Amino acid sequence: MDRWLLRLVYDFHGYGILLYVLITTLIAAMLSFTIGLERQLRGEQAGVRTHALLAVGSSLLMTISIWGIRIADGSLDIAMGTIDTTLNYDTSRIAAGVITGIGFLGGGVIIRDKLSVKGLSTASTLWLCTALGLACGAGFIMGAVIFTLVVLGILIFFGKALDYIDSLCPAILINAESGYPVMEKVREVCFENGLPLKNTKVLSTSNTDTTVYVSFSFATNDDTINYFGKLMLKKPNVFSVSEPLRKRSKAYRVYEQRVAREDEKLHDGK
Repeated sequence: MDRWLLRLVYDFHGYGILLYVLITTLIAAMLSFTIGLERQLRGEQAGVRTHALLAVGSSLLMTISIWGIRIADGSLDIAMGTIDTTLNYDTSRIAAGVITGIGFLGGGVIIRDKLSVKGLSTASTLWLCTALGLACGAGFIMGAVIFTLVVLGILIFFGKALDYIDSLCPAILINAESGYPVMEKVREVCFENGLPLKNTKVLSTSNTDTTVYVSFSFATNDDTINYFGKLMLKKPNVFSVSEPLRKRSKAYRVYEQRVAREDEKLHDGK
């Protein structure tokens, strides 16, 4: 397929280059669509359109780098199908500029919130879609397809494996007064005491109270979590702290069922 695509440049009396651009940009858009869709389904701001536009733009720039400059300086006569094999310029310069420039865009989706950093995976997929577009623009389509399958495998299957590992990490439930910045206080306590905080998220909230799920690194023992719980109980707006539990434990499942019943009652009341 790659050889056939590259041959298009010399076909159709000079108009084959237009077909080449059309096919390579469309393939780049379709392949990057699958990567962008995975990001969008995970709720990331940089979704399908951002990834596709990056790949399409990179593909066109790579085509210009390889073929466009040769056509402009006369070393490639696409109408006659002849080419001067002597290169008078570096075809990798535009590609290098693209890779450097994408760093600024990737930095825009990385958000640091005190102890946590978000957007690193999305910044990586933007960079990868740039590489994908460059490959398509160079006519390396089969390589781009294999590359896309590997990236999707990492995002989907590795992501599920990490989600499963996260579900086995020790955790604790904190019930605090509604409106109290409990997650901010959790991060402060962990930072001040060197505790291995992994993640925090709100499980339920009402007019009176909020319940937060706090997870720690996999190797954290129960004594460390109990110590953290005692520190949090000293906060005047914290009502209760649960015993250490695992997300897949019976205690957590019972709590999930209780929250679901409460949500159902509120829904029926409305």
